[in-house]
Amino acid sequence: MKETVAELLAEQGWTAPTADDIAAQCQTILTTLLPALPVIGYIAHTGTLVLQAESPPYATLGRLATPKVIAQVNAHFRSQTVRAVAIRLPEQDKPTAPAPCVPATDPLVRTVRARQEAQAVREQETPLTDGTDRRTILRTAATVRARALARARAEASKAAASAGLDQ
Repeated sequence: MKETVAELLAEQGWTAPTADDIAAQCQTILTTLLPALPVIGYIAHTGTLVLQAESPPYATLGRLATPKVIAQVNAHFRSQTVRAVAIRLPEQDKPTAPAPCVPATDPLVRTVRARQEAQAVREQETPLTDGTDRRTILRTAATVRARALARARAEASKAAASAGLDQ
């Protein structure tokens, strides 16, 4: 079949575009739609256009724009030239070794840690808290019931007070 098509094209004097030609034309077509994703190739036997993303967010952008890319390229070629879009991410570097821990005896480390602790978000003090760190206390069922009862009593007293003021 390929030979017949090639013979027909040669007989008519037409040249069949190569995968590189299609990739180059797709690059010019997609410069306005996806300027951050360059075309790096075209796989002819699957109809896959291959784009290169420089980071995962750009890969997501390309995946979301895939239907538009296919429609725009196929409208340009007036055929079903592109049937899929593949997006490649750059090769990830090997992870580097973690930085060695600085001992807590270093005065700079102690200063920084003290500043971080002072600026840490704290839970506001309420009448139901005793100021202890709640992350370290396991709440027992009795504690939860007692706090729920205290909230219910407070709400009931507010409701009674507002009902008395309305009359």
